[in-house]
Amino acid sequence: MGGLDKGLEIYLGRPLITHVLDVMRPVVSDILISANRHLGDYQRLGYRVVEDLHAEFEGPLAGLLRAMEASKGRSMLSAPCDTPRLSEEAFIRLMAVYQTGQYDLVMAHDGERLQPLVMVVGTHLKKSLADYLHEGGRRVDAWAHRHALGIEDFSDCPEIFFNINTIAELNGSSGSRSR
Repeated sequence: MGGLDKGLEIYLGRPLITHVLDVMRPVVSDILISANRHLGDYQRLGYRVVEDLHAEFEGPLAGLLRAMEASKGRSMLSAPCDTPRLSEEAFIRLMAVYQTGQYDLVMAHDGERLQPLVMVVGTHLKKSLADYLHEGGRRVDAWAHRHALGIEDFSDCPEIFFNINTIAELNGSSGSRSR
């Protein structure tokens, strides 16, 4: 998005990240925000903010690892800040599959492709993730397939995975920028 901090861009009158926080809040006991810039802006949202260990951007798995390290729970729910149409129901469905005990992590599938950042992951995988990053790995799905991976089918509601990656998408989706 041209160097903009996506989570803080305005969508439907408020920062993009707040849409995800609103549906996550009722289903989890603790929220962590992974961010590497504008930390004060994210902290003002009222949640703990964790940043990657290294100055260079290593991708979403580095943020996931930091959150896993900071988490007090045995599992974590993950969602990217650019998916404002996610729902509580989606998170509940993912957690129900994870709670069967059959999987190390559970990811969403929209009927056409995996949505690898929308997942429940066991925090016991943090060493595996650290090793994968140390090896130079960056692909979320490649790391996930090293473990017992459960997949929840959301082909009944693929529109919830709409994500905003460009200013044109942000502006063309009834959002208005004000940063």
